[in-house]
Amino acid sequence: MQKKRSPKHLAIIMDGNGRWARQQGMDRVRGHTQGAEVAIATIEACVTREISELTLYALSVENMNRDQREVSFIIKLFVETLLKEKTRLHENGIRVNILGERKAFDSGVLQVINEVEHLTAKNKKLKLNIAFNYSGRWQIKEAFFRAIETHDESTCAIQAYDAFEKSLGKVITSDPDLLIRTGGEMRLSNFMLWHLAYTELFFTEVLWPSFSEETLDHAIQVFKSRDRRFGQIKDDVYIETKKKITAT
Repeated sequence: MQKKRSPKHLAIIMDGNGRWARQQGMDRVRGHTQGAEVAIATIEACVTREISELTLYALSVENMNRDQREVSFIIKLFVETLLKEKTRLHENGIRVNILGERKAFDSGVLQVINEVEHLTAKNKKLKLNIAFNYSGRWQIKEAFFRAIETHDESTCAIQAYDAFEKSLGKVITSDPDLLIRTGGEMRLSNFMLWHLAYTELFFTEVLWPSFSEETLDHAIQVFKSRDRRFGQIKDDVYIETKKKITAT
């Protein structure tokens, strides 16, 4: 029997900050502050559970069209959290990688991003991808344009596609095993569209600021109970596994 393993790459859509704040009688932005604290706690929980890659959806391209006071607060909170936590992240062996369109940010924000990425670049315990001003369609478009730049009349279509796929894999190097979305919504919201092809999905009504290690462990247990076949039938998976065992 194939052993059920924990996810190695976990992705999370952190939804429900504003609703949580309203339930507490607070301004929406207070939910983002609490959400940032929960994100740090979740990162540490993933380290102790030996998850090797974590991708957090912190701000989408579409979110940038919200009330500018809220958007400005989120960007400021993002920068402050990176500065506050960079040493602890580094000491815990976490490599920080910021995904998304950076042209919208000023030089101060870019300086902090570059500083934290450079500081943690050689860490190997956990790769932390933070999707900030990100969308799945944007990522695919950028990879497509980079592939076109290297494409000329001497390059065949297969080589152009290989360049496109390689570009997609440069930033997000593995497909998530499990996606958790908090807040009760049941959609992908333009997140990692290329990489979620065979990812297991877990939706919870828990709002992100109330997310806990118990919720995380429950999602992992649900994941481990799933039968992942990647398009094969169960017998094919058994045969393929048996072949691998025999070959070793």
